[in-house]
Amino acid sequence: MGAVDWTVAYRLDTWGELSLDAPRDVRLSRYVRPGGTTGGIVNARTLGCSCEWWIQLEVLEGGTPRTVRIDDAGRPFTIAPPVARIGTPAEDGAKTYGAPDLALARGDGGAGTDTRAMNGVSVSGTRLSSGRDQEMWAVMNRKVRGLARITADLDAPGAVCARLERSLMAAGARPAAHATYAVLFADKSPGMDAETVTDISLHVEGSRRLDAEPVDYGCYPDRWELQGNTSREEATVLIDGAAQGDSDPSVSSDLPVFTGEPVRYSRESVRGPVTDALLFGVSATGPAGLEYRFTIEVTLKSHSGKVTHHTLDDAGRPFVIAARPVGDSPGQGKHLYREVGEKVS
Repeated sequence: MGAVDWTVAYRLDTWGELSLDAPRDVRLSRYVRPGGTTGGIVNARTLGCSCEWWIQLEVLEGGTPRTVRIDDAGRPFTIAPPVARIGTPAEDGAKTYGAPDLALARGDGGAGTDTRAMNGVSVSGTRLSSGRDQEMWAVMNRKVRGLARITADLDAPGAVCARLERSLMAAGARPAAHATYAVLFADKSPGMDAETVTDISLHVEGSRRLDAEPVDYGCYPDRWELQGNTSREEATVLIDGAAQGDSDPSVSSDLPVFTGEPVRYSRESVRGPVTDALLFGVSATGPAGLEYRFTIEVTLKSHSGKVTHHTLDDAGRPFVIAARPVGDSPGQGKHLYREVGEKVS
């Protein structure tokens, strides 16, 4: 179970919603036959407290009452107030597309921004989390401790892979092989130009090797399908280790993603800005332990001839992706997890 964790399997009933700023009991009763099971979701939220909490059930078994405590492997669950994300107004829509929110873990808001927004126009870039139907593959230069608590509930479909990915990224892991990125646009100006087009490219700063033998982590979600998450992407770009000079960090390149792509603004609310988003995939190949660092370069061109340029990064640092050796897959990794009860280690 988790605090406000929407990745928990949707097939479970919602038992209750709690605000920890004003706690109350969740009054619910369930009858279970001998040998039967039941389960549900409790959503907990807060705006002001940093709290430790757990779920306490009063169970009547064979006429004998007893108390059952549900917590995080013997420790309380924790929750903290939401942290303001770093970014321009374009980033306000990032969660709509599945951007991971790592502000509490990393202290930098997670997604990159451009500070040169002009005349109400802003652009933001972010990596999306893997999603229900996409394999998760991450690479670390060390073994990450504390994952046993997350992967202990492999029979909770929809929860394990998402939690594992957030924990690995917070610990400094690199997404590997393939990742989906979103470029978000917002325009607050009343006379926004409806005929805006954009050029988007990756500026790959070069490749480098991890400072230790890479540790691979893979996870396959429930109902995983081979096509993965690519149905959301409008383009895909390949970073090839051979073309990048393998481990020579001095070799940089610019890889086009979109050229002259229309930005089709829409307005979701009367007072909100007009927005749009372009989603694309980045695949990386090369020797094991190789990683690439890149920024997303965005040029906006209006019908009136106005041109603005934006460099998007990961809160002041380059985006990073680890290479996938040819023929390898997450299933060949040393630490592989599959939702619904299977663990290979």
